[in-house]
Amino acid sequence: MKWHITVGSSPDREDLVADIFYDKQGIIEISQEKGFYEISFFGSIENEYPLSEVLEMINKAIEKLDSLKRKSD
Repeated sequence: MKWHITVGSSPDREDLVADIFYDKQGIIEISQEKGFYEISFFGSIENEYPLSEVLEMINKAIEKLDSLKRKSD
């Protein structure tokens, strides 16, 4: 599997964060610390990924975060 998502807590964050990996390399982190989703990109600027796949993974990560947040409310 090239893509996968992990969701968890981080000691420097109040809310959960989602990390998106491609070939075991973390490339995106999504958090919601300020009341809206923020995205951070990691890795080499020379890496390229299919946009449709990246957008799909971002949407899946947000769905997971929303699902877990509703369970904890």
